[in-house]
Amino acid sequence: MYDPWADLAARPDIICRTCPLPVGEGMWFPDLQSIALDERLDRVGRRSALAHELVHVDHGDVQVAGCGPDGPRQARRQEARADQKAARRLIRVAALAAALATHPHDVAAAADDLDVTVHLLVVRIEHLHAAEQRDLRTHLDSHGDVAA
Repeated sequence: MYDPWADLAARPDIICRTCPLPVGEGMWFPDLQSIALDERLDRVGRRSALAHELVHVDHGDVQVAGCGPDGPRQARRQEARADQKAARRLIRVAALAAALATHPHDVAAAADDLDVTVHLLVVRIEHLHAAEQRDLRTHLDSHGDVAA
């Protein structure tokens, strides 16, 4: 299971701090080699936001939102990629199946079981690859749930 805190610890050059952020849950500052997480986040929110920010680190993302006419589109693309990869790192298909089988009609409870935000759970479900969809179906069938 992916642990973003262990991943961060393996990167001694990256500093991570909590502070009040005016917008968003986390920010990557490449020039400072620093991640800021919003101090109002709970434990699950910090875990999810850190996983997301570490994807930005891995891809060498820079701040592009205010950089020219293409900046906002590039920023949306970076954010979507970070969400999708963070969700994939944090949520394995077998664990997803178990959470959905236990809570077939309660996304918040399933996210709680998976120790992720509802947002990352929804992102994970929406971006399952075809093979993962088949694996999920197999796991759900083995749990006796055919509604997913």
